[in-house]
Amino acid sequence: MCKIPLSALRVAPYSLTWGNLIYARVAATNVKGTSVFSEKNAGTQMLTKPDAPFNLANDINRSSGKTITIVWNNGAEDGGTPVIDYIVSYDSGLGTNVFTVLASAVTTQSYSVTQVTPGKTYVFKVQSRNAFGPSLFSDSVAILAAQTPDPPIAPVTSVSGTNILITWTAPFDNGSPITSYEILIQNSDDITYAMTPSCDGTDPTIRSARQCMVPVSVLLTSPFNHVYGNFIYATVKATNAFG
Repeated sequence: MCKIPLSALRVAPYSLTWGNLIYARVAATNVKGTSVFSEKNAGTQMLTKPDAPFNLANDINRSSGKTITIVWNNGAEDGGTPVIDYIVSYDSGLGTNVFTVLASAVTTQSYSVTQVTPGKTYVFKVQSRNAFGPSLFSDSVAILAAQTPDPPIAPVTSVSGTNILITWTAPFDNGSPITSYEILIQNSDDITYAMTPSCDGTDPTIRSARQCMVPVSVLLTSPFNHVYGNFIYATVKATNAFG
């Protein structure tokens, strides 16, 4: 018997690729000379584990503060037989290098993890598996369980002396703190909206208090052009690090 490293069969003069059948013939020699070669064997398929997945990333269009969806690409070579499925491992959001299997027999190049804790960072790794066995791990990726904030509920407008007071409730931040608000006031045409410096939602004081006041005198001028007796409507949008 003899053994040949598969790596040797991958280069010249053999230049075989994964999945090729390996054939051999044997001749025997004694003091009288060498026999003719045997018939070739039935063939053994040259197989190995697939290359590790790569480009592991967060699919932000399918993620939120409570769900993380990861996607990846197959490695360059499947090891000579198609990839059957994938194994997803993670650190359970513990911030350690200890990984546990989150899911096996995943048949798509994506996986959604539900019921994650908003604001917590999770680290993932993925393996491909073919008939020969599982690949090495992909590079790990750390993903914050977060997404753009939920829309705020409708704000409340009220009269406060010679001002209009606008107040609102902070929406769910989806795991990333709200950094600013955008407050728009409806113009007298009941179609368009405009903003005013007195309701600048990037101001930390206004952001923290979740309220601002607009002098009535401002609302009587352009671009608002309201008159006494008009209803004042406002709308609010929240922003965090994700948008």
